[in-house]
Amino acid sequence: AFARLWTAVRLARLRAEAGDDAAVRAAVARRERASGVLRDRPVLFAALTWEHPDERPQLHVRYPSAPESAEWARVPMNGGPYGIEALRVRDHEPGAYRFEVRRSASEAPRELRAELLVVSMPGTSDEHIARQEITLPPDLANLRFRLTDSGALEPLPGEE
Repeated sequence: AFARLWTAVRLARLRAEAGDDAAVRAAVARRERASGVLRDRPVLFAALTWEHPDERPQLHVRYPSAPESAEWARVPMNGGPYGIEALRVRDHEPGAYRFEVRRSASEAPRELRAELLVVSMPGTSDEHIARQEITLPPDLANLRFRLTDSGALEPLPGEE
């Protein structure tokens, strides 16, 4: 399961970097079909990835239908040992999805580096890919972002 998530992340990165290069986009589309990453296509795919094996950040989400007072929910695909946590949303909810990158309680406080990737409407003509480099300094427990209507990630004010 985590290999498929990593494949989805890598292919989304390639699509984002391809820009208007039709040949590269066609090659990526062929690889997507062959790999099955678009099987059971979600309306939203979000992944937090990191490289350092000692880091285990967590990705939490607040769905649009959740009230502001609701607890943040940890995403269902927790692949800490594999350097990825992810979410696949099948049914679109109107409103803003909010994401929180959280330092795990067991982590020694040091600078954490990761990437938050959010793909809206993957594999369609309406697809939008947002990538956010994350740097979490030792004195900060989390960072929050809101997915805007345009598909961009917008930083939110600090901790609660």
